Amino acid sequence: MRFCVVSVLFTLFIITNLQSQSTEEDAIRSVIEAETHAFVNKSFAEVARLYWILDEKTLLNVTATDGTDVQVVADDIRSQTDAPPPNHALVEKTNFRYIINGNMAAATNEQVVTIKESGYKLYSSEVRFMEKVDGQWRIHRSSVHHYEK
Repeated sequence: MRFCVVSVLFTLFIITNLQSQSTEEDAIRSVIEAETHAFVNKSFAEVARLYWILDEKTLLNVTATDGTDVQVVADDIRSQTDAPPPNHALVEKTNFRYIINGNMAAATNEQVVTIKESGYKLYSSEVRFMEKVDGQWRIHRSSVHHYEK
């Protein structure tokens, strides 16, 4: 009987933790998807204001297909006020993976951006480091690595 009670409690503990993890993963993915949707419609400064933590540790690292590496810090992000044409691109994100530890998380995914006018496709692997602030997940660092297919 005692074993049965312990087994039931352990099972409930595991289920609760898995549901909690799933809820956090859903919340993180929701922020990433919203940030990406905003990115193809708004200025980077506006996107960052909505979804990023902008401080001295903020960093966006982008590696182009030719190996060129660009690092953008918070002040640079704030100055990016030009917006792209609305809905100029379609974005598909797949293969999300998460590591969550308390108020910190890392999320990875693959992305394909299709420019509507030309049909050009841009492929990337992405990593976002996120922090939960006042109950909301925010992006603190992002690393985008473009590749050709």
